[in-house]
Amino acid sequence: MGDRGGLQMSVAPGETDGAAARGVELLSQPVQQSTLPWRIRQDPYIALSLVSLAPVALCVGERYWHAICRAIVRAMPLGRVGLRRRSQTAAGLRLAFAGALDEDALDAVCTELDGHRLELRLQILRDLLLRSWRPDIRVEGTAHLEAALAAGRGAILWVGRFAFAETVAKIGLHRAGRPAVHLSRTIHGFSHSAIGRRWLNPIKQRMENRYLAERVVLNDTAPGTAMRRLHKVLLGNGVV
Repeated sequence: MGDRGGLQMSVAPGETDGAAARGVELLSQPVQQSTLPWRIRQDPYIALSLVSLAPVALCVGERYWHAICRAIVRAMPLGRVGLRRRSQTAAGLRLAFAGALDEDALDAVCTELDGHRLELRLQILRDLLLRSWRPDIRVEGTAHLEAALAAGRGAILWVGRFAFAETVAKIGLHRAGRPAVHLSRTIHGFSHSAIGRRWLNPIKQRMENRYLAERVVLNDTAPGTAMRRLHKVLLGNGVV
């Protein structure tokens, strides 16, 4: 979980289980959302993937998830939405690696990331459908968190953008006895479209909320409300 303060989370070998606040700096300015038409076209695909992945999440062991998701990604045509997303991912990788990755390597990484996206959905579905699910998660560096809280001013955690951050970070903190107050955007979830926010995103948020002390939603038109709530949490020596 970042390197500031030394708090880290790790997953045991063979496990694939992906919170604290991400983007507290957004409080200082409204978020500019762009609900583009192409995003709306994602919603049927997302809904269909959740329905089709539900039996896998419920009945198939986690050790097979990675291979299954990778096979699905390789066999499934990307379509216009998938091609757009992959081109954006590839552009980000080219920038991050300063051109060190060739096109074959870029394609391999993009395929893995697409597979991880499906695998994250399996984790969410498994947690919702099988309440006894307990992924093997370790939290390292809690002494840094406890030291911050001992000072009495609360603690702010940033979560690294790794593939399963949205599940493993929240579950790990909850198990460590420090469930966080999570700063969330109105578009948090599977989809950015109005329809997706209404019907799809609550599925993901419902799973996450089980491991949070509270979800504070950043309102684009009044970000100060979220800031005041987080300030109050920190004054109460809470974890954000």
